[in-house]
Amino acid sequence: APGAEGAAALLRELLTPATGFPLPAAPDGQIILALDTALGGTGEEGYGLTVAPDAVLLRAARPAGLLHGVQTLRQLLPTEALVPRPVRAERWELPCVEITDRPLLSHRGFMIDVARHFQPVSWLRRLVDLLALHKLNVLQLHLTDDQGWRMPVPA
Repeated sequence: APGAEGAAALLRELLTPATGFPLPAAPDGQIILALDTALGGTGEEGYGLTVAPDAVLLRAARPAGLLHGVQTLRQLLPTEALVPRPVRAERWELPCVEITDRPLLSHRGFMIDVARHFQPVSWLRRLVDLLALHKLNVLQLHLTDDQGWRMPVPA
């Protein structure tokens, strides 16, 4: 659906490596992602997800909500679907559910001190993926530190 292209691309990028499903864009597909202004009560990041035996419908008022819904789809799949390489599975199945979700807090963050504890870029990329999976929306990188307190404090 118009406006949902980014979320659809993310869904393909995240699920195709493990499942092998190409998840092509098609107007009559079994997975439908749609922006729906009628869901305005879910806020900027809320979404509605319906998984039926024959189709998946993910709706949100804003693109950020669709992105969170994509992460919920990942959470509903077996953990093997989270790996970035082909996984042999008998069947990939989603449970039938009806979910309406929105974050309680607008700021859901994580801080990491990369100034004193160096991490490779590949590790940081994996961290960002895991933060998105858990629907955190702020990453604070602590980039500099000299172990000293330089601000004058009256004694």
